[in-house]
Amino acid sequence: MKHAAASTIKKITAKAIHSFVQHLPEARSVLLLLLASALLSGCFLHYYKTNTTEHVSATVMEKLVNANKYFIVHYSDKIMGLQNVTLANDRLQADLVALPREHSYYTAPVVNEANKMKAKYQQQTLLEVHLYLSAPADTSHNSVTLPLSNIKRLDMYELDAKATRSNRILSIAGVTVGAWVVFTVILLIVNPPVFF
Repeated sequence: MKHAAASTIKKITAKAIHSFVQHLPEARSVLLLLLASALLSGCFLHYYKTNTTEHVSATVMEKLVNANKYFIVHYSDKIMGLQNVTLANDRLQADLVALPREHSYYTAPVVNEANKMKAKYQQQTLLEVHLYLSAPADTSHNSVTLPLSNIKRLDMYELDAKATRSNRILSIAGVTVGAWVVFTVILLIVNPPVFF
């Protein structure tokens, strides 16, 4: 009984797809485009984590400065970039610059969660260190001195290997299943089933 029902459902599904494709010639390309879009959206994403801390020590900051990270400061009213960063007497000193486009893509992460990033932006994103202040920006000067005690939050971006690996596995499975579906649809278009 179950076998007959499954066979009937397959026949009805195949007949419906064949009928749809026969009556709408442009549906072939639309159907394939939709299937390809569904397959590739959300595939092979990379993820980063913020490693957020609310206590900024001179030791941690010195390591970040020495690692040539790109510092981004989030004022209460705007986001700016920092260049030529140095650390002296628990104060960060730097040149204040407009945030470059390549560092403006991931400035609003969700803390303690996997955040998506495009693979092409991974290199510059993982160099970023985000400093959060409660004060507004003072752009009347080209340089800035930030006492570490004024930094209320610090985000050190890092690759979220676990989330990236999980997405890769799901993407491979999705592409495999999707390719099978596309192949089946193409077979139905090229070699339509015969119904009695």
